[in-house]
Amino acid sequence: MAIVDLFLPSRCAGCDALGPSPCPRCASGLRSAPRLDPPAGLDRLDALLCYDEAARAFVTAVKYRNARASVDGLAGSIASLVAPERSSIEIVTWAPTTPGRLRHRGFDQAE
Repeated sequence: MAIVDLFLPSRCAGCDALGPSPCPRCASGLRSAPRLDPPAGLDRLDALLCYDEAARAFVTAVKYRNARASVDGLAGSIASLVAPERSSIEIVTWAPTTPGRLRHRGFDQAE
């Protein structure tokens, strides 16, 4: 066990259990996102996870509780969606929030 784990133990962003994030139980509930047609204005859209109850717990934990334990693993998985042979990619961007949420919050958190 590393000293940092002793003093700053990691917790699962999904269920708050001590240990890795996601923990094995929460990871088993995460489902890959289906391939969908991109919305108007986009040539392509790739998503890592199906945004259901299990994935929502991780996304909202990062956004609203600053629970970053799962960010490294999820970021690596998201990066793997971009295959090396797709070197002609011109832009990687966020999915903008809705106009109503933008008015309510005053900013776009994902941006």
